[in-house]
Amino acid sequence: MLQAEICIGIDVSKDWHYIAIIDEEKKCTTFKIENCIEGYQKLESTIRTISRQGLLFRIGMEATGHYHFNLERFIRDHLPGIDTRVTVIHPLRSKRFMDVRGVKSQTDRVDAKNIADYISTFKPEPTAEKTPAFRALRHLNNLRNALVKQKTELVNQLHAVLQEIFPEFEKVIKADLKSSTLAWEILEKYPLPEDIAHAGKSALIKVKIGRECLDEKTVSELKKAASKTIGVPGVWGSQIRVMVGNIRLLSKQIDDLELGMEKAIGPMDIPTSWKTIPNISVLTMATILAYGDPRSFKSTRQFLAYIGLTPKYKLSGQAGARHSKSGSITKAGPPMIRRNLYMCVLSALANEKNPILVNFYKKLRDKGKPGKVALVACMAKLARIIWGVFKSGKPFETDYESKRSAISPKEPAIQSVNAPKEKASESPKKVTSAPCAGSSTEAESNNKKTEKKKQGGEGCGKCGKLKKMLDFQP
Repeated sequence: MLQAEICIGIDVSKDWHYIAIIDEEKKCTTFKIENCIEGYQKLESTIRTISRQGLLFRIGMEATGHYHFNLERFIRDHLPGIDTRVTVIHPLRSKRFMDVRGVKSQTDRVDAKNIADYISTFKPEPTAEKTPAFRALRHLNNLRNALVKQKTELVNQLHAVLQEIFPEFEKVIKADLKSSTLAWEILEKYPLPEDIAHAGKSALIKVKIGRECLDEKTVSELKKAASKTIGVPGVWGSQIRVMVGNIRLLSKQIDDLELGMEKAIGPMDIPTSWKTIPNISVLTMATILAYGDPRSFKSTRQFLAYIGLTPKYKLSGQAGARHSKSGSITKAGPPMIRRNLYMCVLSALANEKNPILVNFYKKLRDKGKPGKVALVACMAKLARIIWGVFKSGKPFETDYESKRSAISPKEPAIQSVNAPKEKASESPKKVTSAPCAGSSTEAESNNKKTEKKKQGGEGCGKCGKLKKMLDFQP
């Protein structure tokens, strides 16, 4: 017997939330609540009024940034005795559902009813509840990504300015402007080439960060390049100092956020066995956990689909039958997880601490796969390893595949299951005959082949190949 249910769609916004309730008789009622405690209590009292024993409430809302977090948490916390299933829907799904139904107008009430209809039609699985620790980790991760983007833009601007006024600087210093604190220190004190040319050698040698400093040979080359630079003179001193100062500040803030992400992982209820996976840093694991716990996915297929590492399929007509895969991945889900996994794979291939990935990469390359295709396949392999370690709680074993193959060796590709053992072991007898050139046997065989071609037999192209496949018995 089907359980009675009521579907509630919520269109979330900054100040107001519109509610659409579809009852058991498929009648829809809409109203709005304010984004405050009084509005939330109004929704709670409405649900409690129509609630009864055995009644299921399916509640759906769109993932609109951060505006739905408080309402979702309130529903989960304040309706403990009522069977509620809260689902956070991707906005694109509800939009496509509205387009399919041919809805022309779009208002907040229409959107709320559309979400309720979507919940009533598809009955999606409830969204896993995220603890405050996971939410805090996601906020830290998003803020770090924003600061990294700002820092990269500033470093690119500084590089462009130096290429205009002093292009020889980076060649002589041989340092990366993104991470070289010594280069920042020199540019803060001597931002222009004329400043470096007029500075004394002892003054330049004294510029140091920790143990890092310039030797006499590098100082001489830098002063010579500054006096004979091909750069265009300009008034860039104050701009360079500001850019270097901002880069320093952003670098310190990024380091602080990464330290905070490491501390946030500590009290989480996650297996510590993930630390046994080679080349997986705390930052990578924090990025993965910020978007979802791998244990919440039922299979590796779901986990790979969430992070966008599953292949796209294109099956349309004869061309689709010949080329069932497009060769690209979906790239759905958070791109930061894929970026971190890509860097982890590069690190694993460089230091060879993860023999499973190294052997898997070499195997694909030996088969003729392009380098990028093999790298993406290794990313999927690493994601499967992470999911398996989280799901089982056991530490990672580098010789796991060799142990598994030793316990259960692979069966032959073609094996006769129903045939008797003595017949399976026998080798097929080969009958040879050498008829004369003009014998009737050869003429009869030619006539039979011609008849088979006319009837669509073995020799008629694709049909013949299909018949051979169907008649094949190992």
